[in-house]
Amino acid sequence: MTSSLLRLPSPRFPADLATGDARIDGYLVRLDAALTGTAAVRRQTLLEARDFLLEAGAGASDTALQAAIDAFGPAEQVASEQRRERRRLLISTAWRAGPAFAALMLAMTVIDKGLDGTHWGVHVGIFVFNAVFFGVCMGYFAAYVMPKSMPAAADASGPGRFVVRYPVGSRRISACLLVAMGALEVLLAAGLLGKGPLGDSSPALLFFLLTINLKTVLAAATNLKFGAVVEAATVTFEGLGGTAVVRRDRIVSVETPNRLVQLLWPGFGPARRVTWRDDAGKLRRRLLPQNTDVIHGDRLIAWLEDAVDRG
Repeated sequence: MTSSLLRLPSPRFPADLATGDARIDGYLVRLDAALTGTAAVRRQTLLEARDFLLEAGAGASDTALQAAIDAFGPAEQVASEQRRERRRLLISTAWRAGPAFAALMLAMTVIDKGLDGTHWGVHVGIFVFNAVFFGVCMGYFAAYVMPKSMPAAADASGPGRFVVRYPVGSRRISACLLVAMGALEVLLAAGLLGKGPLGDSSPALLFFLLTINLKTVLAAATNLKFGAVVEAATVTFEGLGGTAVVRRDRIVSVETPNRLVQLLWPGFGPARRVTWRDDAGKLRRRLLPQNTDVIHGDRLIAWLEDAVDRG
């Protein structure tokens, strides 16, 4: 039952991944049967296995193909690692998102209504319920529904060159969020002035929501503007802070910022901070999104860290 729930809504092996080689296809079917996640999530592991076996074992003898399978890993072993990875992502997402959402709901309640004599035990119970329920829901979506973005041919169009960006779907969602949350921001601001449909609401609550919603508006705008083009010797960053062309040999550090910066930075998910020296020798910094939705995001961080090591 649990296994079926983690494979919805497309539990069957995707027919378009069949190679025509019954030996390879048999391995892929066994592998897929042991993987978790939607078809899109499982597809990542299946593509890796398919490409590896096609390159190493297609048309080869049974002995050679078995050697290729041994090199990649038995189906159950590969699937077991994928399942552990998905569980780790579910837990880490739940720990981050659940308490944060529950704290937001608690703050809204206290700001709007105060304690009103309500026993703190009630607030604690509601907080725990929200943290667990919404944490698990968000973790499930991140681990078993949303796949890691896959690069297109245009994202690596030359030797040593690749493009870092959000996929089209994410940019469309960000555009919708920008419009919707931007409109909400206007309504909240009008409410603070005693006008509009929110004019009778608590000013403290309106101000709190205005501040929180501003983060969403800025994050959506950041997603729309973010991009990077990596060449052999330079990287060009694009974003709300404008365009910056950075020489590889002038990159000083790549680090994870503290929790306060992570909380306040205008973006969705975790961030990494890159520091470099400009032509005048002055230190410059920029925050970069680091999540599975960014195409070539891990490759960019690896490129930057390698530049620091070589420097």
